[in-house]
Order: sequence, then structure tokens, then C-alpha cells
Amino acid sequence: MSERSSDIDPISARAKAAIISASRSHPELRALTGPPVRIRAGGSSNQVYRVDTQVGSFALRVPPPQAEPFVDRRVEAEAVALASRLGIGPELVRAEDDGVLLTGWVDAPPLSAERLRSDPQAIQRVAGSLQVLHGSGCQLSRRFEIFAMVDSYRRELHPSGQGDDHWSPRLRHVLETARQNLAKSPAPLVPSHCDLIPANCLDDGSRTLLIDWEYAGMNDPAWDLAYMALEGELDGEQRDVLLQSYAGGWVSPGRLQVFMLLCASLNHAWALSRSDAETILRPARAERQLGTAEAIACDPQVDLWLAAL
Repeated sequence: MSERSSDIDPISARAKAAIISASRSHPELRALTGPPVRIRAGGSSNQVYRVDTQVGSFALRVPPPQAEPFVDRRVEAEAVALASRLGIGPELVRAEDDGVLLTGWVDAPPLSAERLRSDPQAIQRVAGSLQVLHGSGCQLSRRFEIFAMVDSYRRELHPSGQGDDHWSPRLRHVLETARQNLAKSPAPLVPSHCDLIPANCLDDGSRTLLIDWEYAGMNDPAWDLAYMALEGELDGEQRDVLLQSYAGGWVSPGRLQVFMLLCASLNHAWALSRSDAETILRPARAERQLGTAEAIACDPQVDLWLAAL
């Protein structure tokens, strides 16, 4: 599922309690073949452990006690269960109300942006998993509210409504136009991952499984595609592969561009709303997000893309 940590951390008290709780309904967890091993989980604040037993291995995800804004543990569990049923996520074994998840272990590394860009077939596999998810006809019990989240993060940054978020007047205009046009003609919503960075894709070279569904909800199908294109730093040719591999190009390149702008703007607003201690670790990423949003806002074709929403 990901690499073992170079330093094996002692298992946390919450992780121990989670294993004891899960073992009441899953006795196999009482037959450990070794201590749970902490796994690197990128920049995530979650604790992830590999748990080896006599009947197989599991992944134990223990989140922080306090969830991030807009994370709904109930909906996350719905999404993890859905992905498990659809065959595009690890097998769900147990989901607790506090966000602790126990899933089957997957012997596949997470994608990196570099690996994604170097392998068109990896892009195709990601698109295929999204096509299964979006085309499932299933429902999640909340909607991912793009503009409400942007507004909330900006209010958190400037409660008085005053202050500089570094957005140009052009970017603000494009965002508001997108808000209005999407409200007038919304696309049918589909179950969506909503945080589809490459590291949330486990890929063994033959299939791609999606993990970390904390922000999942019903959303415009263009969002997941745009988020992967943004976070994978895909170029124009690679974005074409992504779109053509997803339902034969149902999402247009122009719509993808507008949604990449929305994704980048949300990510930048989120980064600015963090405390100084957190934000200092992410300045390059935040600036890259803003640069992408501004570049799309200034594209000569952006008004055509907006009109076609």
C-alpha cells in the first residue's frame, strides 16, 4: 500500500484500541504475526499501519481526533464501502464512527506525479477507475460544495471581509462567472473522490485502486479528472489521454481547464487559511496552485470555455 517507515514508530494508543475493538467482530486480528508497522502516508496527518495476521494482512487508518473542516466520517465510510463493492478500492473490513478504518492490505505502491506522467497506461487506469465510480449510478449522502468551501476558507482567512488573498481581478471575475454558469446548467452529479492526488491511487501496473476518501461526495464528474490533471501536473497531451480514456472524452478539454482553475483556487484558499506554522511548509505548492489558476484565467479561450459550461 505504501513504503514501510524507516523508523518503526510504536503503535499509538488509539491504534491499539482500534485493533482491540475490531478483533471483537474479526477474531483474526487476535492472531498477529508481528507488531503493527507504521507506514508513511505522505503529508497526511493520519496514522496508517500494516497489520499482519495468520490469515492475511490489513491496513489500519487512524485519523486525528479532530477532523478537518468539510470531512464527514459517515460519508467517507459510505465512499470506502462503495469503492470496495465496485472493485476500485481496498476491501473494507470495518469502519468506526470516529474515522478509524480497517481495510484489506494492497500490495501496490501509490502513484507519484512523475510515474503518472511517464506512463500513459497509468493515466488510462486512473481514468478507468473514475469511469467505474462515476458511472455506478450510486449515491453518497452529501454534495461536495465547491464554491461554499472556497467562500468558507476565504472567510476564515479574512473574517472582516478585508484583506489580500493575492487573487487578480481577472481570476475573481472568472470564478464568479463559473459559479453563475454552473448554477444555471449543472451537470448530473456523480459519486466522486474529490481529493484525487496521485498518492491516493494505489497502482500495481494492472489496476488502480483509490484510497483516502475523506472529502468524498456527489460532484460534477469533471472535478475528479481536473484534480488529477492538476495534482499530477499533466501536460496537454497527457490531459487528452486522461479525457479520451474516460468515457471517450465526454468531458471537454475546455471544461477540464475551468475545473482545474476551480481546483487550484480551492487549494490556494485552503492553504492561505492554515496557520503560519502549517503554511510555512507549503509555500511552493500554494504558489503553484495560484499560478495555475491565474494562467487559466488569462487564457484567451477562457470566455469560450465558461460559455460552454
